Amino acid sequence: MTAGTQNQTLCALLFYYGIVAGQDLKFISRVRAKASNYRPVVLSQQEVVELMVKMRGETVCAAAQVPGGGSCAGMAVHFPSRKLSKVPRSGTIRRHHVHESALASAMKRALSRTGIVKPATPHTLRHSFATHMLKNGADIRTMQELLGRKDVKTTMIYTHVMNRPGLAVTSPLDRLQSLA
Repeated sequence: MTAGTQNQTLCALLFYYGIVAGQDLKFISRVRAKASNYRPVVLSQQEVVELMVKMRGETVCAAAQVPGGGSCAGMAVHFPSRKLSKVPRSGTIRRHHVHESALASAMKRALSRTGIVKPATPHTLRHSFATHMLKNGADIRTMQELLGRKDVKTTMIYTHVMNRPGLAVTSPLDRLQSLA
């Protein structure tokens, strides 16, 4: 819930209790939600390459699936585990999927081998993917679709990460000048 929504809800409650219920809640009126200054961590294209080089085996494949595959916790592609394990209820021996924490652990090891000091996680790959796509000219609606987002507002955060509000649209007239 955004800070604006929280503040609006608080105002509605204060109005209700003050006017309708006749109870003064002045001690609450000083409390206000503050907007978040959150900016996602983004790896440069070179840092992504360095990271992928230091990762091994199926974790590279899994990491490559993260950007367009929806949320990291619910990746659409599952990789088989190298080990067989016993199913507790039936006692049968099966090969399960690699747990999502394996990607996080592999990424952490690769980060330490590369010397990248940013607090990157598998989700950072999604942020990096989106930022690089926008820098390369992809439109915000395409990014919304690729990231599996329902609302374009959640995709708009990448325009702030790029420090180019409005995506720095070039006028067709500006392009004509370069042809002259």
